[in-house]
Amino acid sequence: MRRRRPQPLRMSGFRLRPWLRRLHLWLGLAVALPFIATAATGVIITWAQELAPVLDGPQWQVNTDRAALSWTELLSAVREHHPQGRITFMGEDRLGPRPLRVYIDHPARGFQDFLLDARTGQLQPRDQSREWSKTLIQLHRNLLLGAPGRRIIAWSSLAALALSGIGLILWWPMRRGSFAALRGRRMPLLRWHNLLGVLAFAMLLMFVLTGVTRTYNASILATLHTLAGTQAPVQSIPDEATGRAAIAEIVAAARAAVPDGEITRYSESSTAAVAEFRLRRPGGLHPAGSVEVRVDAARAEVLDVRQPAAASWAGWYEQWWYLLHTGGFLDAAPRALWALASLALAALGLTGAWHWLRRRLAKRRRPTPRRSMN
Repeated sequence: MRRRRPQPLRMSGFRLRPWLRRLHLWLGLAVALPFIATAATGVIITWAQELAPVLDGPQWQVNTDRAALSWTELLSAVREHHPQGRITFMGEDRLGPRPLRVYIDHPARGFQDFLLDARTGQLQPRDQSREWSKTLIQLHRNLLLGAPGRRIIAWSSLAALALSGIGLILWWPMRRGSFAALRGRRMPLLRWHNLLGVLAFAMLLMFVLTGVTRTYNASILATLHTLAGTQAPVQSIPDEATGRAAIAEIVAAARAAVPDGEITRYSESSTAAVAEFRLRRPGGLHPAGSVEVRVDAARAEVLDVRQPAAASWAGWYEQWWYLLHTGGFLDAAPRALWALASLALAALGLTGAWHWLRRRLAKRRRPTPRRSMN
């Protein structure tokens, strides 16, 4: 019994399928290079945390034989070296094999990037020029072109998502043949391309949405909170008091607010009047925890305790979008799923471009029919 060929899609007498094929082709060629570069580098940076001590040299290596210092001791060590600076971020896994990252906004020297050994309290400037993983991450995020590159990646990712949607529409009438071909010994290049597109579509959707969020973070999150009917957390309060409480008192206040939580991050508001902590409760999936505690730095009094992920879906997305993009909430072994998805997306771009190139070459080799003299 002969298999019926897929009927062309029609829309008010207009043949839609040939138009979609042309759009799929030219849109794919337009975004192929940034798409393949982003997907290929995504395979490597899936394990950026584990590879940092190998790729980035001794500055990312710490001696794990010694016990980690407390948060009070670590904050005191940073304050001793930079008494006038404002700590805009201090975090990562204090008990892990990597140093903590510290960002300091100094009144005279501006923003500075440091690495803090959690075992010794030694603070050293971070030399990003010697970090191969940093170069790969920048290639992944902006093609080493800065802000213009971020926009290129964002818009090419959205185009790739539309491209995949068109591909699914074109593939749907042939779906039975695609899966049946898996039982054969060989599959044509186009069938591999179709199969990769179908299997990787869900991961591509997640990668694109979370990746675009990184480029347009503030506007996207504000829009989501508006749609959810919630308000994004206020990050600071006016500095009405003078002086500053002891570091031990500020840390103790945060711990008392969440007795079963472990501090994972610390930062200070734009006026340095508020100490902001992130804590992780036992059993929490988020590596940094989902509880935020804000402490009045002058009085060592807790201002509020928030759990944005429990307040609304927008708050949940705000805390989880980056980990969904990187798979960072998983251990190294299951994170291989993210690497395989990135590899499949890179192969999707390569097989599509190669299929187009083969067809072009085949057309050029095809002999031109001679015209009859009669």
